[in-house]
Amino acid sequence: MAPNRTGSNDTKHTEQWMQGQSFDEEFRVNAVEILGFDPLTQDADGTVVGGLKRITSKAFGDYIANDIEETGNLTYIGFENLDGDYFIQKIDATSGKSIRFATIVNNPTRTTYALAWTNRATLTYETYSTAFTA
Repeated sequence: MAPNRTGSNDTKHTEQWMQGQSFDEEFRVNAVEILGFDPLTQDADGTVVGGLKRITSKAFGDYIANDIEETGNLTYIGFENLDGDYFIQKIDATSGKSIRFATIVNNPTRTTYALAWTNRATLTYETYSTAFTA
């Protein structure tokens, strides 16, 4: 559909109404889904047509947050992927904000997510490049 340049909306609702509906009250942010146009999508008959496709962005790959703990100026967030690989992120707000990571690389005796999360306060935390480099 070509963009409407007459000043009216192509949708039933205004942009402001749609933005208001996508506001996440718990986190106080707009919740949006990123879409991209793929000109090489095929319809059911195999005809090449354009189409919208979801674009996923995962800052830490396929890791998903399992646990979060806030203790004073420290926040621990535990991430794990489907293969059982993990990392624990520690955010220290004592003097500014410092983010460090604990992985199996810098904590070789903590071989599972469960062991790492249980011992999160005593793990070795390092910068991203150190914690994720074997």
